[in-house]
Amino acid sequence: MSRNDRTYREQGLPENVPNDFPEELFERLEGMTPSEVSSLIEAWSVSDSVRHPAPGVGKARVRSNVLSAIDRRNDRAPVRRVPALRIVRTPRFVGVAASILLLVVASFLLAPEVTTFHAPEGSLTGLSVELADGSDVTLAAGSKLFVTDRFGAGERRVHLHGDAFFDVEKSDAPFVVRTFDARTTVLGTRFDVQAWPTAIDAETTVHVLSGRVRVSGTSPEAGVTLSPGESAATHAESREPVLLESVDVAQATAWRTGGFSFVNEPVGDVISEINRRFDIRVDAPASIRLRRISYWKQTVESPDEIMGDIAATIGVRYRRTANGYSLYLTD
Repeated sequence: MSRNDRTYREQGLPENVPNDFPEELFERLEGMTPSEVSSLIEAWSVSDSVRHPAPGVGKARVRSNVLSAIDRRNDRAPVRRVPALRIVRTPRFVGVAASILLLVVASFLLAPEVTTFHAPEGSLTGLSVELADGSDVTLAAGSKLFVTDRFGAGERRVHLHGDAFFDVEKSDAPFVVRTFDARTTVLGTRFDVQAWPTAIDAETTVHVLSGRVRVSGTSPEAGVTLSPGESAATHAESREPVLLESVDVAQATAWRTGGFSFVNEPVGDVISEINRRFDIRVDAPASIRLRRISYWKQTVESPDEIMGDIAATIGVRYRRTANGYSLYLTD
């Protein structure tokens, strides 16, 4: 079977075979039923539209599963050869039909299943989650935790977008937290992971309260091991973790009780935290957002408190707006 001398029109198979469907796969499709060929080609076709927040799940994952399905099918006895026909191309799926097909195909091909825990914005002390192994996780406002259905006694892996405090149940199976640029591995401990990939200072920061934690970046060999009271963050250029000095771990994790703690951080990142914590919108020009500030307050009950403190600290003014606040420069 080749791309140019076969068509699936009379077999009820997809007519819009994508241009990037590998030529060598056509021979491997022989011996499969028309419905099998149809499903695989349609899955490949719509994979461009698959988006998923969890790592390793998306276009590449769908296409990898298509190839695996073809290999598994070829290992079995052939059912019926697909007749030799010519491929006819039509435009890609569009509109509602594409959306429906995408959902159906993705439901079969996207494995493992992923559960998303999301702490809504406006939550001052976050969302508490108990995992299947008995570990407890507290998510800061706006944070998301992705957990697959494989999580359990043998495999304990999660993916974090945002800020979360982990109280991990002891087990022989390592507990792994993946972020956009780091990997944190423990057996049983209490620690905090902060990872906002869209922040001005985009990095993964880990604070340890008890136990020992291994933090690595792009290279596992370049990781660091943290003891209680120690912190590390991925380096801006190398993306490898480095030990942080003079960090008050208790203050750094005070968000769980409504506290705010920032050490030499861009005002823009502080604004993002305020927006998430109080579910409001704070606007500021780049000239203010790029300034740096250190700030600590054990408990903040309203955005007015912290807005006044920030404005006074960096020498700007603020005013209320319809959706929140605006920071602006004085004349």
